[in-house]
Amino acid sequence: MRLAIATLILAACAGTAWAQELLDGKAARQALLGVDMRGVHESSGTPFRECITPRGVTAYWFGENFDEGRVRIDDAGLVCFSYRSTNYTSEACWTAYRIAGGNLRFESARGSGEAFVTKAAPRVRTCPGKDAPVS
Repeated sequence: MRLAIATLILAACAGTAWAQELLDGKAARQALLGVDMRGVHESSGTPFRECITPRGVTAYWFGENFDEGRVRIDDAGLVCFSYRSTNYTSEACWTAYRIAGGNLRFESARGSGEAFVTKAAPRVRTCPGKDAPVS
């Protein structure tokens, strides 16, 4: 009986890992440019919103904070954001996956275990101003 339960748990965990589709550069650009993503920071549960215009200009809300920036997506699919608050001198880079329900999961490229998961990502042409709600 214990073996059967352990096998079911392992199968469920393996199924979750297999349900992620790593996005290459083309797929990442299609999924991210021209969207208004909303979701949560996985470990803290803090809501986030990142609106990205078709040209890669971003508006970013994290909890009560707001910043403007831009995104760069390389051919391998690495997604890198830089922001006005740092004078665009540093990048936060992420590996992007498509997960269940068509949502996206971003895992830190630094290997820190940090991740963001989207819950909605409607298509947009422009992004709202900083006073727009996070969710």
